[in-house]
Amino acid sequence: MGEISYSSKALNTLSKFHRKKYVVYVEGDDDVPFWNAIFQSFGLKQFIIKPAGGANEIEKYTRSILDENAEIYVARDSDFKELLNEQDVHPRILWTYGHSIENTLYHPIHIAEIISIYARSQEFDVLQAENWLQDFAKEFWTLLVCEISNEKNRKGIEILGKKCHRFLHSHKSHLPSKELIFQKLESVRDAIESTEYVEAENILIAATNRKPIYFLIRGHFLTNAVINFVKYEVKKINKKELALSEESLFTNLITALKSECATNPNREDISYLKSQVTSMA
Repeated sequence: MGEISYSSKALNTLSKFHRKKYVVYVEGDDDVPFWNAIFQSFGLKQFIIKPAGGANEIEKYTRSILDENAEIYVARDSDFKELLNEQDVHPRILWTYGHSIENTLYHPIHIAEIISIYARSQEFDVLQAENWLQDFAKEFWTLLVCEISNEKNRKGIEILGKKCHRFLHSHKSHLPSKELIFQKLESVRDAIESTEYVEAENILIAATNRKPIYFLIRGHFLTNAVINFVKYEVKKINKKELALSEESLFTNLITALKSECATNPNREDISYLKSQVTSMA
């Protein structure tokens, strides 16, 4: 730990400098309102959240806790670490329930609520939102298996990528193209051995026995499809086109998350996050 910003001596002074009990590092800017909502919802006080500036940086802060017992906290995306049994276990390291914060934000309950708000209608059927999200994620089963194998074997191949728009039928569609998925599968097939694929698929099968698949796929990957699904359902209801940006969606989902934390704290992902926060006090 040559860099002073990651040394335990430097980090241990931060809580006194900020006059806060908890200094929590998160990966990026979007993580700040998410974890702020979680902390506030479950009674944590005297905290400050600081974006680390990326995945590599949050890993350095994590190492400062594990190697030097730095008196800070990190709250970070699980990525594929839970599936691969690579999560560091420490009382000052917090993990998302799904792959990333978006997997909780894009929960079917939140999607249904957003549709109801924009459509100015009665409650949208949560089961309909859940069926769509589950079916959408399942279409990427083979590529998700390849991605898990890619992560496990450190091959460095881009498979799903950050967003799903390139796999959709069109830029307005909320449905994936089987042909485009197959094309991508063909392009990476030779890089993944059959034994590696089987091993990764067994990992995914075991994981889906614990959690719906939409918690296991890259959260941010779902963004384009979620926006298009909301637009599609709103137009069906009130016959009007909806302009919906990522920023507006994110803001509304944070509000929905706060509401769910207050009214539905036993929801599996929220309960998991709550248990981590209450262990900090």
